Amino acid sequence: TPPFPPRRSSDLAQADVPAARIYSVADAFADPHYAARGTVVHAPAPQLPQLPQGVARANVVPRLSATPGAVRHAGRARGEDTRAVLARWLGLDAAAIDQLGADGAVQLA
Repeated sequence: TPPFPPRRSSDLAQADVPAARIYSVADAFADPHYAARGTVVHAPAPQLPQLPQGVARANVVPRLSATPGAVRHAGRARGEDTRAVLARWLGLDAAAIDQLGADGAVQLA
C-alpha cells in the first residue's frame, strides 16, 4: 500500500485542505480558463507553413506590468544562429565554423 492513500478532492475540501487537479500539458493548453488569462499564446512560426496560426506556447510568466515580456516567435530555424554563437562565444573564425559544418559537428543554415 502507498504511504499516503489516494484522496478525493471532496475529502480534502471537507478538511479545508487547499487542493487542485494536477494538469498535464495537454490539459493546460485545452483549458478555457488558461486561454482567457492569456497563459497560452500562438507564436509565429514562418518555418512551419502548415501552422498558419502559429505554434501554441506557454506565455511568459510572470507578466509584470512594467516589463510584461512577450513570446515573439516559436523558435528559430535549426542552425540559423550557429555561426553567430560560435564566433561570439568561442571566438571561432568562418573557416573553423565551416569545417565544423563540413565534419557534421554542427548544423549551419
